[in-house]
Amino acid sequence: MQWEQPCAASDLVHFRKRIGEEGTQLLFSISVQMHQPKIKKAKEIIVDTAVQEKNITFPTDEKLYKKIIQTCDSLAQKVSVKLRQSYRFVVKKLTYAKRYAAKAFQGQVSKRVVKKLRTIAGRKVRDLARKLAIKGQETLHNFSAQLAIMEKALKQGRKEKDKIYSLHAPEVSCIAKSKSGKKYEFGSKVSVAVLPGSIVVVGIKSY
Repeated sequence: MQWEQPCAASDLVHFRKRIGEEGTQLLFSISVQMHQPKIKKAKEIIVDTAVQEKNITFPTDEKLYKKIIQTCDSLAQKVSVKLRQSYRFVVKKLTYAKRYAAKAFQGQVSKRVVKKLRTIAGRKVRDLARKLAIKGQETLHNFSAQLAIMEKALKQGRKEKDKIYSLHAPEVSCIAKSKSGKKYEFGSKVSVAVLPGSIVVVGIKSY
């Protein structure tokens, strides 16, 4: 007798992406229909919320600004435009200077590094927008959403609501947790409704 190998987590991710939201809703509706007798007999449901963490690193201003710089370079290469300056060695030098940000005597150096990275990222975004406009309004329109996200990330403040924590997942939110080891989680809040005494899910919603 041969045992089947367990399904890897990446296989489930690929499957979910292939069927999309409509396919997921269809599978969920079929699951609910299969448990109609239990649902009709149930007098109550249990609703709980949890945090669905996104596949992102712990967000910092330094990482976000460096990601903006890299995204501008990749977009420029994609549309075959040349930006005014790459800042590759400058960013590398600033990254080395940021390594000792936790040291008390390097506090001011760390702030200057982050401020410089923000300035460079702003220059790259503005330069890319100008070069895309030269290529044509259609080209600029195709990348307007990405440019808007990067501009918002550069202008946002520390205590501002609806902050951008990740460029590839701008819907990520910072959710406070009542755990001493992990005070904050980055993702979206999910509400799940199940039947008492069973694992039958009758409702799910992501916020």
